Amino acid sequence: TSAFAALQASRESLPDFVLSDYRMKEMNGLVLLRKLKQINPNLVAVLYTGNAEGLADESLEEERILVRTKPISIEE
Repeated sequence: TSAFAALQASRESLPDFVLSDYRMKEMNGLVLLRKLKQINPNLVAVLYTGNAEGLADESLEEERILVRTKPISIEE
């Protein structure tokens, strides 16, 4: 689904958990997760990316956005 579709759907039914890729067409996954957390501050958010360089900083930890790199591991 697209980032805009996810935002629209969240207005009708608030998600408790979102797993998002960083790279998307309309907006990156970090922007999407931040917008969704404005709607639901208790949202559990995980951002997956091929390159976490520059993303693993304290502000994301404070925002409670977990960053993980690809490939996705079952252990994580």
